[in-house]
Amino acid sequence: MEEQDTSNNSKQSASEILSDSVKEKNNFFLHFSKPYTDAIDNGTFFQKPVSWIYALFGGLCLLAPLVIAAEAIDNNFFDTPGKYIFVGMLFWAIISLVCVINFQIWINRKNKLLKLDGSRGFLATTIMANVISTTGECYGVTVGILGFFASFLSLFVNDLRYLTREFSNFLPFGEIGLVGLILFPILGYIIVISFRFFSELIMGIAQIARNTAK
Repeated sequence: MEEQDTSNNSKQSASEILSDSVKEKNNFFLHFSKPYTDAIDNGTFFQKPVSWIYALFGGLCLLAPLVIAAEAIDNNFFDTPGKYIFVGMLFWAIISLVCVINFQIWINRKNKLLKLDGSRGFLATTIMANVISTTGECYGVTVGILGFFASFLSLFVNDLRYLTREFSNFLPFGEIGLVGLILFPILGYIIVISFRFFSELIMGIAQIARNTAK
């Protein structure tokens, strides 16, 4: 009798071991991508790559003035008359300022992006809204500041009117000079608030959906 019980126990143990082994294989087969799906669910799949893109854009902003300077030197910029060298260097300094501001915007938004709470849901929507808002901020700063100073410098150096002509391609006006001193800052502000509006609109829809789900 005891031998029969021992035999049954050994069979049961063997059966359990086999069953556990099959379960483990099934779990691996069905769930080996679990880290990937978990990363999507908790938001790290979206947050980290987008934060890397933000850092890349920030780095490109810092690199842009150096590339412009290298191109200017390669094209013998310093062989031009003195007034053009002065104005060119002044405009390069303004471009550098805009690039530094844009760098700070991208890095600031990157740090905030990494602090988003994925447990609240709609993280991808929140990140997309953040991308739209940040892009608008950088674009608005660029148009507002560069447009203003390009218009200002073109008042004193006729050969720099092509700068405002390039910006005026985005506007229903012809070539602008004095008007650009007012127009470009306003346009930059409108760009920032418009992108922000669409960003908050997306967030508002997500908030309504979140409240409805509760």
